[in-house]
Amino acid sequence: MSLQINSGDRVLIVAPHPDDESIGCGGLMLKYGNQCEILLLTDGRKGYDSRVPTDEDALVIQRAQELQRAAAIADINRIHMLGIPDCTLAEHTELVSTFDFTPYQFIFVPNRYERHKDHAPVSKLVQSICKQQRANAEIYEYEVWSPLPSFSDVLDLEGLMERKLEMVRQYQSQIRFLDYEAMTEALNRYRGAGQKRKYAEVYAYIPKVSTAKKLYQKIPAPVRKGLRKIRGIVR
Repeated sequence: MSLQINSGDRVLIVAPHPDDESIGCGGLMLKYGNQCEILLLTDGRKGYDSRVPTDEDALVIQRAQELQRAAAIADINRIHMLGIPDCTLAEHTELVSTFDFTPYQFIFVPNRYERHKDHAPVSKLVQSICKQQRANAEIYEYEVWSPLPSFSDVLDLEGLMERKLEMVRQYQSQIRFLDYEAMTEALNRYRGAGQKRKYAEVYAYIPKVSTAKKLYQKIPAPVRKGLRKIRGIVR
């Protein structure tokens, strides 16, 4: 299914670190431009090889500047930075809950299968906060380091891939340790091949709890247990 976003929709890309948004949703941001905003969770201060002496405070500034340059390529001018110390997201989830998710129609988060400890909890965390805030956004998971085992929506990157790679190239602080550009190109080429396209991004839609399920959950536990037994007999 091709991802469809209407002209009046507001889109939020939730990025644990500066660069995740471009790797996972660069094409999306290029296509929908100023409808998109970025929520950066951490300051990225740990994004370096420990064998190389690094001034972490200077790196925080550099990575913020890289993010701003990447966002400018996609005509995005709204970036929200929470400034959580890198690799400590699990200890500062309350800061994420201070952000207002209610204005958005679409929210994109790293997928639950990501292994980095600042990536893996984001999907469930944002879902929980949206529920608390009664936000009605459609939530999708995207790929950074870990491919999705299944997906619901596809974005064709025809005419967008070179500009997406230009966004990724802004992150020279990271590319010097690992070839993010090649990795991004390979992932999007692989996804494109599976959809008979040259390049593509894919996303997994997170279904909302159905009205029927909500009503079922309100039934007292003993009654639910009895209903399950009856259902088993009928089968």
